[in-house]
Amino acid sequence: MSLLTGPAAGLPMAGWGEGEVLYADQQLVIRQTIPPQGLSFSGTIDLSNVAAVQDVLYSQGPRQPELHLELSRVQFIDVSGIRALAEAGERGNGTGRLVLHGLPPFLKRVMTLIGWNELRNVTICECTTERE
Repeated sequence: MSLLTGPAAGLPMAGWGEGEVLYADQQLVIRQTIPPQGLSFSGTIDLSNVAAVQDVLYSQGPRQPELHLELSRVQFIDVSGIRALAEAGERGNGTGRLVLHGLPPFLKRVMTLIGWNELRNVTICECTTERE
């Protein structure tokens, strides 16, 4: 287990630990977080691995009423990856919530421009040091 660390001070999910690797390829690592209601992503999300991202999000969603995603170490995400995040939020159907932590500025800007920041079950966390 390691503590989540990022390039910038004030990592959104500071103090959360990383647990089991749920998926890894040459571009992306997805880990369970500790406490267990979250996932941390590190690397690139694109067409080559978006099906795996969707599988992991789908498998974790029903387990948690609130799923936290730590995204500060995502270096690049294409539209298929952004769509996978939005669809995971939409799958909550009013019963669950997807909380996005540490959105890189480019990703926050894109999600805001296309209106996915206003999805009912998706929350962009503005927290700076601790889990809410």
